[in-house]
Amino acid sequence: MADSLVYHHTAVLPMMEPSPWVVLEYAATNKTKEVVGVFRTSQTGNSVYKFEPRGLDFSKNYSIHFESSGGVVEMSGAQLLQEGVPVRLDDNLTSELLVIDQR
Repeated sequence: MADSLVYHHTAVLPMMEPSPWVVLEYAATNKTKEVVGVFRTSQTGNSVYKFEPRGLDFSKNYSIHFESSGGVVEMSGAQLLQEGVPVRLDDNLTSELLVIDQR
């Protein structure tokens, strides 16, 4: 994905306070594939992050592979863009790698 678009989903990080999530999305320019890194950086806040992709086509269908935890789900682009994908990380300094492929 050399010519990918990069979306940084992390909110503005306060200088002296921990932020619980860092999320980077790398999307193919033709909207057929994405790789997403979701990182939990502190124990504060909710243990579930709702990832809402920016680089997909709402009219297509996608497979979402949770590379760290081993799950796979199928969702439409419309579902992904409207509902997002819940990513659960219970512990500090853990991560999930999502690989999203158009079906």
